[in-house]
Amino acid sequence: MDKSGEKSLFDYLNAHQNIPIIMRGEGYADLIIAICAKGIFHLRDIITELNNRFSKYFLEYDTTIPIGFSQFARSYLINAPRERKQVAFTGADVGAVSLSLKERQILSMLNFNARTPVAVLARKIGLSEPRANLLLKKLIKSGIIQSFTILPDHLKLGAPRHRVLFKLRNLTFEKEKKLFTYCQLQPRIIHHLRVLGNWDLVVDIEAARGEEFRKILEEMKYEFSDIIQRVEPTYIYAIDRFRDIPVEFPQLNHLPAD
Repeated sequence: MDKSGEKSLFDYLNAHQNIPIIMRGEGYADLIIAICAKGIFHLRDIITELNNRFSKYFLEYDTTIPIGFSQFARSYLINAPRERKQVAFTGADVGAVSLSLKERQILSMLNFNARTPVAVLARKIGLSEPRANLLLKKLIKSGIIQSFTILPDHLKLGAPRHRVLFKLRNLTFEKEKKLFTYCQLQPRIIHHLRVLGNWDLVVDIEAARGEEFRKILEEMKYEFSDIIQRVEPTYIYAIDRFRDIPVEFPQLNHLPAD
């Protein structure tokens, strides 16, 4: 792929409303994206359009469907052991969730910038500050919003992200639970993602390249050698976008705050 083709591809991806995650890597994968679709046919249409435009640049690709995503606190930033709890979890039976237009607008703006003050949210969507605050509390209480997080510059922290794919075997409920608990307590593992498809598990590790990352991965492979069949790591050198869901109302983010 030449520079022109690369620019064309990433301009397209960054402008696509249904692609909330875009990461560039070295190792197993050169590009990692997430697609949010309304259903299987919508997903098919998005992938078909992507292939029609850029298939000449794709040697091959893997597809996985997430069935459970857990996020853990970055306790390594304060050099402290991690508590045995999740920051957030996504993944369950699909239920009917009805959100008002104003609730969706609040969610969209916070998804773009989680630090947006309630006063700014209120002004941009035409509500009083108390009313906007009430809707925000409702989103939190209902579990639609589970936490507010950051996207750090991993290179400046000296802890670049590595996305590691696992193919598992001989998996039982107890072994899966033990593996999850291990990830939960390992300070450098920040995401645990159970998936269906070409792989069974995706883990994000934030650690220095070389000895530190290799030690974490080798320890994990040794500890769970009975269930880990294959491991493929990717060093993430750039993150264009990392959001849980698409930004539904991007125009709101460009309105003046006053």
